[in-house]
Amino acid sequence: MTSNSEEKELSVIDYVIFAGMLAVSALIGVFYAYRDRKSKNGTRGYLMANRSMGVIPVAVSLGVSFQSAVTVLGIPADVYQFGMMYIWSVLSLILVTIIVSTTFIPTLYNLGISSTYEYLEKRYSKSMRLITTGIFLLQYFLYIGINIYGPSLALSGVTGLSFLSAMLSTGLICTFYTTLGGLKGVIWTDVFQGFVMFIGMLTFIIRGCFVMGGISEVWKIAEAGGRTDILKFDVDPRKRYTVWTVAVGSIILWIGIFGTNQTQVQRYLSVKSQNKAKKSLYLGATIIAMFSTLAVSCGLVSYAYYHQCDPISAGCIDIRDELMPYAVMDLFRGMPGVPGLFLASVFSASLSTVSSGLNAMVTVTVEDFVKPHTRWSERKYTWFSKALGIIYGCMALGISFLASVLGDIVSVGIASVSAFLGPNLGIFLLGIWFPFANSVGAICGFVSGIIVTMTLFFGGRSLKKTNSLIGMLDVGLSHCPGDCGYMTFNNVSYTFEAMNPALTTATSTYEAISAASEPEIDFTPMENFFALSYFYTASVGMVVSLFVGIIASLMSCGWRQRHTVDIQLLRPPFESNFFSCIPDNIRSYLRCGIYWEDQQNYSKKTDSIERKALNDDNKLDEKV
Repeated sequence: MTSNSEEKELSVIDYVIFAGMLAVSALIGVFYAYRDRKSKNGTRGYLMANRSMGVIPVAVSLGVSFQSAVTVLGIPADVYQFGMMYIWSVLSLILVTIIVSTTFIPTLYNLGISSTYEYLEKRYSKSMRLITTGIFLLQYFLYIGINIYGPSLALSGVTGLSFLSAMLSTGLICTFYTTLGGLKGVIWTDVFQGFVMFIGMLTFIIRGCFVMGGISEVWKIAEAGGRTDILKFDVDPRKRYTVWTVAVGSIILWIGIFGTNQTQVQRYLSVKSQNKAKKSLYLGATIIAMFSTLAVSCGLVSYAYYHQCDPISAGCIDIRDELMPYAVMDLFRGMPGVPGLFLASVFSASLSTVSSGLNAMVTVTVEDFVKPHTRWSERKYTWFSKALGIIYGCMALGISFLASVLGDIVSVGIASVSAFLGPNLGIFLLGIWFPFANSVGAICGFVSGIIVTMTLFFGGRSLKKTNSLIGMLDVGLSHCPGDCGYMTFNNVSYTFEAMNPALTTATSTYEAISAASEPEIDFTPMENFFALSYFYTASVGMVVSLFVGIIASLMSCGWRQRHTVDIQLLRPPFESNFFSCIPDNIRSYLRCGIYWEDQQNYSKKTDSIERKALNDDNKLDEKV
């Protein structure tokens, strides 16, 4: 390992590849704007793709749109520092897809809605719909800001790319193609950007394994450093990563994302049938699992490469989220074009998230705030939607400058989303499962959940935790270059032993910077609440919303009104075939006296009427 203090910078080829990615993204938006310029579908075509999208592009968009800078930059840095416990979040997707496909997709798809929050008006009241839409907009402005600011800061600090250029590239290009292409443009751009992300991450993994002597050597080094231990069954909910915090927290978070979040629901509502919506969900979850696994692998490769010289402790980088760009510039030095490919993959992740968010925010604004109070033509609604997309894009770009005070990408990104998704999921489950739930209960539950999660979010950020709760693992500093130069290798067939013949196996001892052994702190009950793992934010919000919602509904005569609820808005729990072993007299209590058979008969009757109407229309067309 030799040091090299040359200035870190991107080559012309790197910038050409990066610019090419931005150009293709913009051209996709231009293409769909031109192709649909004479469309008469209005906002149904612009915001919902006229429910004409295929399974594969929607599935890829589902999988990519939530793969933000959190995935490409945050997760690898997190694995490097804390180990690969995040893999439990991937495994939790199996249960999540079952729940969403049997509960949320059948309920929402059959309503023929554009905004997820239309369900809340049909189930509760108009005020409930407007409250949740307003909170969604505020929360997503913050989340989009994080996804513009985070990668821009990390990349500018390591690659020499101008911070302002990075911010403007993400915000303006994304606003451009989202505004022009509508949902079709966003979905097909996601497909292209997902391919770029996949190639960029896979290239990093292959190069890192090659340099370190193979996958097995990377695994041995990571195992010796404690990064592969995923069997941490500690029940203390304050610990950042345990099996329970990650698995349970991820299940609630993913259900909230796939079942109630506008950015995801809007995608599977854009396909041609409910069955295709379920297929899109299954394939989309598989793509998310693939990207998350690649991100975890990037973290293990980064640790193996830097296990004897932690660039954070050595002062070579300022924040943990700069680790991946730093490693790319190190591993691929002298290989023009590859750093540009990684740069494109990072910004592809940000662009997919930002464009999905902008499109979702425009949709709920038009459907929930504008259309109910206006009687415009579809053409005017479409032009208004495009203008709103430009305004929202500029606002998000401005808000992104505030993200600098919030901290690392992973915890902030997940916690900010969880603070809204938990209470939001709570009131959806309240409405779907409990026929006695009413508007009073929903509003009380949602507001209570938001207050609690926001208190937890900000209180947790101000609380100093000991490392026994944070769980930072040891890092090495025994072979660092003196001037933070690049760690380069003269022989491309470099192996672990070639660097230091004295270290013949990955289990050899080496000088490590151990996480400080701090004395335990006696927290007050409120501080113990603030100390909860950020993975539990959504779970706390959901439980509070459900509990308060149930109590408030019962206290406001909801039980007497339960038979007046439209049966199509309900999906009682334990009605799935998975629970057919439960006696019906027991399940009757769980459905609060509302019989699932009524809904099944209603659905069959509705399908029969729709088929008859369709046949009549076809016969009429034939006569004409």
